[in-house]
Amino acid sequence: MPSAPVRDDNNDDQNVFENPSFQAASIPITLGVMLVTLDRCREIMKHAAEIRTLTAPKQAASGALTSRRRRELEAAIDAFWIDVEAKALAELTDQGLIDADADPADLIYPLTKEEACTVEEMILGRVKSDAVKAHFSKYLDKLSESQYILSQLRLGPPGANEAMLGSALLPLAISALEEYVGAMIRSALALHQNALGALPNVPTEIVRRYQGNISSADILRWQLDQKIGDFLRGSPEDWQQTILKWAKIDLTSLGGGWDGVIEAIQRRHVITHNRGRADKEYLTKVAASLTVGLEPGSILTCNEKYVESMLINLEAWVICLAILWAKHFFTDDARYYTDFIGRIVNLESKGRWAQTLAILDTFLAKPLPTDPGRVALAHINRWFCLQEMGCDSDAQDREILLWRPASIDDDLELSRRIEIGKAALLRHYDTLKDLIRAAFNDATHPISKEELREMPLLKRAMDENASIRALLRGPERPPIRVSANTRTRSRRRSK
Repeated sequence: MPSAPVRDDNNDDQNVFENPSFQAASIPITLGVMLVTLDRCREIMKHAAEIRTLTAPKQAASGALTSRRRRELEAAIDAFWIDVEAKALAELTDQGLIDADADPADLIYPLTKEEACTVEEMILGRVKSDAVKAHFSKYLDKLSESQYILSQLRLGPPGANEAMLGSALLPLAISALEEYVGAMIRSALALHQNALGALPNVPTEIVRRYQGNISSADILRWQLDQKIGDFLRGSPEDWQQTILKWAKIDLTSLGGGWDGVIEAIQRRHVITHNRGRADKEYLTKVAASLTVGLEPGSILTCNEKYVESMLINLEAWVICLAILWAKHFFTDDARYYTDFIGRIVNLESKGRWAQTLAILDTFLAKPLPTDPGRVALAHINRWFCLQEMGCDSDAQDREILLWRPASIDDDLELSRRIEIGKAALLRHYDTLKDLIRAAFNDATHPISKEELREMPLLKRAMDENASIRALLRGPERPPIRVSANTRTRSRRRSK
């Protein structure tokens, strides 16, 4: 059913989708959707180990096996796989199938799944059978234990579930990335419809379907979708050249991670079309620094370490793109992601200084955002990143000491946070203690110890100064002091 006409209340002749305010608002919202997707991938990957519990037989899940017993069985299963790997290597060497002196990663061209399973059954069956007896003989006459062991052995060695899950999440993340880039293009193309060339002709069936509702710009949005689809079907290199020419934004300089973006896109291709094995296209298009030791046929494993690094790289890249896109196309009317500082703090907590600094430099580029509070906090976090990267100096300390953004003088809470940040940056810990105590005692705008403890800059202060550590680890509020006379009167009343 065609959508009803949607108009901007301030301009009866303009459709809301062609309104700059609507498109400006879409940028942080689109970024938020992308970041939620990355967060979900991260959370799912983090709990990959729980698959062991989730796939356990019903007897174990219903309580037939205690937690202690399951941990005992899991330790035996882990030892089993270590034993099998060592003995399998020895068996294949004895049979002359591999060279014992070669690097295990280069022993043979990687087997397909069916080849690996066949080799395992035909050649390594005895090895596994002996290992089962050695590690599980005392459990095999117990129904719950044997079912649990069998269910876990079917899942393969440790890391198999993790790698499978990572291989499933990577295409999801890259698909979300493409949708995100398309959304950025749409926000500007809706206002500059011929910026990437003339829009495509509209098929007769589309005109017939939406002609009764043409004022809602359904037909225009169909044309934009076709244009964006054509853009996304190009290579990332094509994206880079087109956007650089149009928006003067260089995708290769965003977040310090273009090589990582290309690698993730190419790895998605390998997983989807080449059974997870590096091919000529992957090895040609991915930066040499990211393909060290890889050859045609090398298996690309998407373990937790890879997925976490890939997600952080994409996060920094998409945040930088949204900021620059807003600055270029909407200047003073640009809007930015609401929890920008929260994202910065999270990346700092993970020690991702390079990505954090890239985002902050992008945010603080001209034209500056109109929110003086976020700009001030961005400056503090930028200095912190430089210090943690070993780029601090006496000149920078003087800059911090003299810095006082006048635009936040009327905001007492923000002013206090800035002074706390400056003292922590300069390691003026006696001053910092006084500022923290004042923040606690402010009945109007108190700052909790829990909040301060979570700030990476304050964590550093706690690590370096025992007094700050004791102050922030103490109770949220000081205990109420009760005099001896008060206690005596209280006891008398109770009698």
